[in-house]
Amino acid sequence: MPLGWIDFSKNERNKVLSVLDLLSEAGTLDELGIAPIRDGFANLFFPGTSTIQTRAKYFMIVPYALKDIEYSSECDTAAA
Repeated sequence: MPLGWIDFSKNERNKVLSVLDLLSEAGTLDELGIAPIRDGFANLFFPGTSTIQTRAKYFMIVPYALKDIEYSSECDTAAA
């Protein structure tokens, strides 16, 4: 739905434009203020996966990590 108005003065026009600028501000609104906590947990649980995953090599991170864990646990049980 298009938004429009009729302005009768330059001052009124500037007021409306300033309100529209506030409404169209890019970014994420963190009303509760928990974004730093969320980001901290995301970095702990999923390190290095913040890259936009558009390449096939990024889909190899998890299987490689799981295979590495499996291999290291096999080596630990064989040495004991």
